[in-house]
Amino acid sequence: MNRENPPAFSYIPLASGISDLQVMTEIRNSFAAGLEAINGHELAPEQADRQIPLILLVLSGGTEARIAGLLAARDPEFAREPVLLIAHPGNNSLAASLEALAFIRQRHGKGEILFFRDGADSQARETLAERVQDLFAYRALQKSRIGLIGESSEWLVASTLDDTVFKTRWGVTIVHYALDEVFGGLAGAHPGAEVPAVSGFAAAAPAFHAAWRVHELLQRLAVDEELDGLSVECFTLFQRHNTHGCFALSRLNDQGIIAGCEGDLVSTTAMLWLKLLLGEAAWMANPVEIDAAGKELWLAHCTVPTSMVTRYAEATHFETGCGVAIAGVLANGPVTLVRIGGGQLDRIWVADAEIVNTGSSPQRCRTQVLIRFKEHFLLNELLQRPLGNHLVLIRGHHAARLSGWWRMFIAS
Repeated sequence: MNRENPPAFSYIPLASGISDLQVMTEIRNSFAAGLEAINGHELAPEQADRQIPLILLVLSGGTEARIAGLLAARDPEFAREPVLLIAHPGNNSLAASLEALAFIRQRHGKGEILFFRDGADSQARETLAERVQDLFAYRALQKSRIGLIGESSEWLVASTLDDTVFKTRWGVTIVHYALDEVFGGLAGAHPGAEVPAVSGFAAAAPAFHAAWRVHELLQRLAVDEELDGLSVECFTLFQRHNTHGCFALSRLNDQGIIAGCEGDLVSTTAMLWLKLLLGEAAWMANPVEIDAAGKELWLAHCTVPTSMVTRYAEATHFETGCGVAIAGVLANGPVTLVRIGGGQLDRIWVADAEIVNTGSSPQRCRTQVLIRFKEHFLLNELLQRPLGNHLVLIRGHHAARLSGWWRMFIAS
């Protein structure tokens, strides 16, 4: 979450018609400064738009029917969004919130009560700020566009789903582009053309020239087509043009354009979700060695964003030995691993863990990290009920946050 510039939101104070007006005004005013500090602005009930998120400050009891009325007036397009009820200790606010949330859940809606001890409750305010960010990340996903250049790789048999699944479950629109349509410009490229100097890479080398051109073409596509993310059928790109997308995908992720490899739209969607929710770049990687009893897992891949590593070196793509890949070193410390999946993209595996070592084996993709877990059952679950190949790694411990978001917005 961007704590320095949280998204602006509106909240609606609700009180019963028989409540003491002066008391209600005092309670409302006691919340005003704290909510304004997280970019919250009061909105009168009669100003409520059918499309705004329902964030309700329940000032008193006797407001349940008014809450039900606001819910009924909501645009059906936003029916999956939860209602946030802000409750406090006085005037039967909590009682009314419990009754209202029970009503919402009876109608298969979702919601949450955020209990404030008083208007200055900083911990509750921080939770509310996260929930608002959750809502805005969900709304951003509904407008997102991910481009698939080529096809999903043939080995992704559990990760190749119909476009409608992405739209129905996540709101993401998949846009298709033929490989030659995007990379036709590579045929006319020549090694003598000027490319910018990039720290850590041999800009004069033909391999880097081709890798830079792949980056240019993908960046142009993302900008021109207003794509939030993309994924590339990497090995067909190699077969046709003798280059890879590893450098390009790494750099695009550093530039805020979510980029996945192998045409893996499932992992690319997960990376986009993490970026929108947490504001951080993520790394899509292969599990390559697992020790469930020892609670350890090795991950490796060639496309790590350089913003995630402490240092890196230019390398070749692992399987083919050509192109430009990233051999990066990630600092030891807390990380979260995520995998979404299932036939309807309605399942998740998520775990907090620690990076404890890095590797440089020539028999693996070029960036390699050893992950240690606190509980071995998480690795047993990975082996016994996998959701697919690639895992997505992000810095920090976020499993509780991600699981909560998942339950609120995705889980049936």
